[in-house]
Amino acid sequence: ESHLDRVICMACPEGMQLERLRARGWNDDEIQQRLAAQMPAKEKIDRADHVVWTDGNMEAHEAQWDHLLSRFSSAAEDRS
Repeated sequence: ESHLDRVICMACPEGMQLERLRARGWNDDEIQQRLAAQMPAKEKIDRADHVVWTDGNMEAHEAQWDHLLSRFSSAAEDRS
């Protein structure tokens, strides 16, 4: 994190995450092993500068990215 200008976390509610993994053919044991090997989602969210929520439709997801990119562009222009 200290080597980066910004950290962006992609997140969704836990229930949705489990649903998506099951839809990919993962069983509950595989899911629990994978999640146990990762940083907890709450910690990722807390440590991130920005969070993009992926629980909505693609238009909502896209709007969040557009907003972030606009903010980043404005900040870069201000530094120039």
